[in-house]
This record gives sequence, structure tokens and C-alpha cells, in this order.
Amino acid sequence: MDKMRMHTVDITDSNIEIIGQIFPNCLTECIGEDGKMKKVIDFDMLRQELSKDIVEGPQERYQFTWPDKKKAIRLANTPSSMTL
Repeated sequence: MDKMRMHTVDITDSNIEIIGQIFPNCLTECIGEDGKMKKVIDFDMLRQELSKDIVEGPQERYQFTWPDKKKAIRLANTPSSMTL
């Protein structure tokens, strides 16, 4: 008897499509690890689109961060086949 596995939806591709609909000039393409072209976000262009004033570098701003925060975000956006 085969066990049926459920997979979560890969929201990353969906989010890229949504951002591309709102900001089409922020979409670009690159070659993925599999050698195929894929759509990606040009974050520098997106930052320009979202604000007249960009806060970067040593400027003060509120941040909620922790070690490996970027890794946690990537992991949260990865499709899962585990049982809840």
C-alpha cells in the first residue's frame, strides 16, 4: 500500500508572479541550477520602485532580526512533503 504524500504549495513562484504583475520592470531571468531559464526579481529595481528614499547602510531603523534569519525565510518558502 503506497502512502499518499501531501506537498505544500511553492509560494515563491507565486510571489514572483504577483510582484511581476505589479512591477513588470522588476522581473528578469537567470539560468537556474537545472540549466533552465527562470523568472527572478531584480531587488535593486524593486527597491527603487517602492520608495523615493531608501534606508541602507548605517542609517538607523527598527529591525527584528536573529542569526540565520535569511535561511529561515528561505526554508519557510520551500515546499514541504512532511505531514502536519
